[in-house]
Amino acid sequence: MKLTERERKFCAAVDLAPIESVKAIARRAELRPSAVRYLMHKLVSEGVLYQRVRVDFFRLGILDTGLFFSLGDVTRREREKFERTVISDQRVAWFGSLAGQYQYGLTVFTKSLAEFGVFLNELGAAAGSSMAKRILSPRLIFSQYNRAYLGTKERRSVELASASEALEIDELDRKILSLTGRGHFESIRALARSLGAPYATIERRFAALQDKGIIRGIFYEVEPRKFGVAGYRLHLGLRALTPELAKAIARYCHAEAIVTFLTQAIGSWDYEIGIEVSEMSEVVRVTAELSELCSGALSSLDVLGEVRDIKWSFYPL
Repeated sequence: MKLTERERKFCAAVDLAPIESVKAIARRAELRPSAVRYLMHKLVSEGVLYQRVRVDFFRLGILDTGLFFSLGDVTRREREKFERTVISDQRVAWFGSLAGQYQYGLTVFTKSLAEFGVFLNELGAAAGSSMAKRILSPRLIFSQYNRAYLGTKERRSVELASASEALEIDELDRKILSLTGRGHFESIRALARSLGAPYATIERRFAALQDKGIIRGIFYEVEPRKFGVAGYRLHLGLRALTPELAKAIARYCHAEAIVTFLTQAIGSWDYEIGIEVSEMSEVVRVTAELSELCSGALSSLDVLGEVRDIKWSFYPL
């Protein structure tokens, strides 16, 4: 589908914005309240717009590790069996198929590197001898940006960073985070129905998780694939990362309208940068500008195309 100018303007106004009243959205989007209601209903029903709860898993002492790999010579049945195994693993938060030098990408949530090592061994056993080209990096900082390329100068972001101390939660809190973190959020009332718990209890618990910073908020988000925009992940490897270069990369990503997230990591790469484009020339432009920005410090810059999300969640299931 192709967005109309009014639909693009509306999406630009609400993407990664806190849930607000119709009047507040109308003011930001410069639309009538009746138009906001109509567009909200239309774009939600078409899967372009949805509500998502952002969970700060770092506050719970969770280690976020990115893993990218390919499978060698396997049959279609073997590949489907492998994918089902990965999907069912509770430690896998995101599982996607890619185009480029790696076929798959994973985000793995564990409490320690030792636990991640166990996961890696189990993944290797599931893949047999077919796993190849494996790279990984534990992530330290994650910044998500609104889609400014839709037509807004306002830059909104949600930033998460690894914490020195882990907060403790009970079983009911885990269930709340599991349900809210893995899908499109409807309402606290719907959440209470799903959990079979009183609305007042879930409302109170949800508010407490927000007060602790574990739930960072409920945001509108846009699904770009619905209107023909493709996603890419750039892996940036550096020979040396100075404080000045780190600030320059952060400034560039904050200012560049097609950048949707920035992750700082340690291991096989130093930064993972998400971009969304409708023209391949934009990928070429951004990679050239990043290469120039990093100059002699750059050791590698890999481009991975996002084909589809097989599984995603902001909290281990």
